[in-house]
Amino acid sequence: METGAAQPQTKVFERSEKTAGPSRPASQCTARPERSEGQPQKKRSKKINKILLH
Repeated sequence: METGAAQPQTKVFERSEKTAGPSRPASQCTARPERSEGQPQKKRSKKINKILLH
């Protein structure tokens, strides 16, 4: 194989699976807040809402 040649995606994926967990522990300060039930996953822009509601 040539130096610098692109590797097949499966080899890259297999190598990335070998890491054993996060590189550092999670902090309570930076943790994401839990989603409340019924909350939308993405906010829509005002333009989109205006189009959909009219």
